[in-house]
Amino acid sequence: TASPASRGVTKAATAVPRFSRLAVVSLRGMCLRSRGCPGDGSGDSARAGRDALLVTADLRELAQQAVSRCAYRAPVPVLAPGPSVTVLANAERLATVIEHIIRNAQDATPEAGTVSVSVGQNAREAQLIVEDTGAGMDADFLRNRLFRPFDSTKGSKGMGIGAYQVREYIRLLGGDVEVQSSPGQGTRFAVSLPLSGQTMDAPVADNAAAGLI
Repeated sequence: TASPASRGVTKAATAVPRFSRLAVVSLRGMCLRSRGCPGDGSGDSARAGRDALLVTADLRELAQQAVSRCAYRAPVPVLAPGPSVTVLANAERLATVIEHIIRNAQDATPEAGTVSVSVGQNAREAQLIVEDTGAGMDADFLRNRLFRPFDSTKGSKGMGIGAYQVREYIRLLGGDVEVQSSPGQGTRFAVSLPLSGQTMDAPVADNAAAGLI
């Protein structure tokens, strides 16, 4: 029979808001899936191949995959034409990140609006940009809530659960995320990543060796 203390813990755990549980699942799925869950033995074979976690991936191809997966609903995202750009990443996870950004842009945008996706590069970085003509977010929201873990922002038609996880995964790859938005003016979500031809820096190499990416 469970003690009063343990029953209290169980009750408290079940009272955690659903969005928090979803955020935990999302984070685990994005950053730990190839390793399996600690203690369940499911990641043993994956750990043996962790050195191969990072591969040369075509960012444009991954963006096209994400756009296609999101094309069943309005506003239908459109990928601008352009050349291929290659980065070092786990292709499946990066495609999931891109899809998440696009879906949230759709959530924030009326059906008559637009969601546009573009891929490009400069001398050092690849860039993925998702722009929408949706509700937008104010400066206080961007500064204090958008990237706060386990915080649901869907009620404000912002990025929603997952913005924090998106940014953390991109940073694991040595990149970063920048968001520009204004109420009523839409949102521009820019992801930057090192080009595949660059030498992997120490933090990214450590993340790969640890099986995080």
